Order: sequence, then structure tokens, then C-alpha cells
Amino acid sequence: MITVTWRDLVGSEYEPDMVQPVDLTHLRVPMICTICLSMQNLMIRGLALGAEKPNQPPQFVGKGAVTAHNVGAAIDIFYDAGNSSKRAFANALVELFIRHRGSLGWGWMAYNSIAFTPTSMGAPDDPHISHIHIDWVNHALTRRSSALASFQYIDGMGLQTKNVGAQGQDVAMTTNAASDRAVPNDVVEAYEALCKGWSAEAATRYQNYQRKDFDDAYAGVASGTDLDWLLGWWTVWDGNYYYYYFDHAGRVVYIETRPPNRLAPASPHNRGTYAFAPSGQLVVNWNALPGLAATVETFYNARPGATQMNANSNQYSPLVATRLA
Repeated sequence: MITVTWRDLVGSEYEPDMVQPVDLTHLRVPMICTICLSMQNLMIRGLALGAEKPNQPPQFVGKGAVTAHNVGAAIDIFYDAGNSSKRAFANALVELFIRHRGSLGWGWMAYNSIAFTPTSMGAPDDPHISHIHIDWVNHALTRRSSALASFQYIDGMGLQTKNVGAQGQDVAMTTNAASDRAVPNDVVEAYEALCKGWSAEAATRYQNYQRKDFDDAYAGVASGTDLDWLLGWWTVWDGNYYYYYFDHAGRVVYIETRPPNRLAPASPHNRGTYAFAPSGQLVVNWNALPGLAATVETFYNARPGATQMNANSNQYSPLVATRLA
């Protein structure tokens, strides 16, 4: 972890009588956190797997102040919210980042006029319409000052002006522990699955996401618990064999023949949703089929790390599910 202060960047304290403009032409880009570089590589790799193309490559570095970018602990992922297809994929990404916040370890995120923390949502100072901002800053250790309403600075492009919002300007910022490692495997797998499964149907579902639509992502992974142990294929037995596929977005499908690969099936026999009850039970709700009522299955011993779990059904025999290697 590292800490960068206003004095580190500009050579003086952040005060009302500060000499202006501040000369930032000497500013050297700090070392970029490992997770930001890893995230950039992951986003690039996703394009070959079917991801929506961003408006421009990911960006690390900001100018003009102590920011998560100038600390090297933030990345902007450019999907313009004004474009429905770009917005759809960005919303799916934000949902993925929320569901995997425990392992990904981000500190703050913003997109399309919503600010996200690991526990809640709010309104950002900057609406972040053109991009997802995600950072690995320890915000409990961030210090701010409201001494200046604005300041001028000189960079490689000339004289710039930065207006300081009501919350003030960050004057010291510290990265968190997750900034020093690569993107974890559960996030890599979920992102690759999202890219490979991206479709017109998915784009339609995600393009109109609003704040309330992200509530399920927070609730679905209580306290930031990772779901890498659940995601993917399970063999299910209730007297007959079935194969369930759980995805990162609270959806489940099944087929009746062993899957040929690790990808989600294009034409499943049925679809449903899953969620964790407050008791910790995994509840699967299947869509009703012609002539059959909707089926609800409750896996009463689902838990992180499980490779086998058992369920009761409101219509059928008890089930045993085994993780498919």
C-alpha cells in the first residue's frame, strides 16, 4: 500500500493563499497498482471473447490534484451511458463488480450518476456518464480539505482550472490491500463468462438498469461473500440426472445431457433464478413449464467451498447436487 499527498504532487500545502497557478509539469506518473494493470489486461482480453467494444482504451492517470488516478489506484473503463449498447455492457460489468466485491476488493465505484461502495449506493459529485470509475483506495484514510473553491494548474496542455466540489479536495490518499494483487480468479472467470455469453437478449435486459436493479447484486452476495464456489456446472440427481448452470447474475438454467464444455448452454431446457435467503439457504425458482407449476428448490446446506449440496423441492423428490469438475 502507498500514500500520496498534495505536497508530494505539487510541493506545497493545499491552502487558501497557495500561489497559483500550481505547476504540475514536473509531475511523474506514479507506479500503477498491480490490480489496475491486471484489470486493463482483462478488459482487453474480453474483446476477443465477445465483450462490447469500449469507446476508448482504459485510462489510469488523472491530472491536477490528489486523485485515485494519480495515486495509481483507479481505472476508468469507457462505456458511454448515452449509447444503449455501451450502457448495457457497462451495467452488466458494474453488477459483476458488485457481486464479486469481496474478492475484487475495490473501494469506490461510479457510473451513470450512481456511486457505489462495498455496502451501499449514492450520488457521485461527478456523474461519470462516459465511463465506469473503479478504484482501490482506502477511503477511511483519505483526507480532504475545503480550503479552496477552485485552483489553477499548468500541465502539458497549458493552464487548467479545477473546481472543487462541496466535499472539498483530497489532500492525502492511501491505497488498500487489494491494490497490490492481480484480479482474482473468480472475477476473471465471471468476466469471461459474461463476454462469451453476451447477446442481444442480455443487452436488452441491461440497457435500462437503474439504481434499484443493482439491489439484487448487493443482496445476492451477502456481506461481499464470493460465489466462485457456486458458479458454473453442477450435476443434479433426483432419480434422474440433470445439469445446472449457475451464472454470476443470479440466473440458473438446466439441461438433461452432460455439458460438452464449461460455457453456459444456448438452449436450456428451463431457466430460473437463484438467491440466498437470510438463513443462508440457496433458493432456486424455476419458471413454470407447460402443464407444470413453477418449481422451488431449497438447498439447505449450500455454503462457500461446498462441492456437494442437498435440496428439497416443492414438487419433486429431494435432490443431490455435485460440483462438476
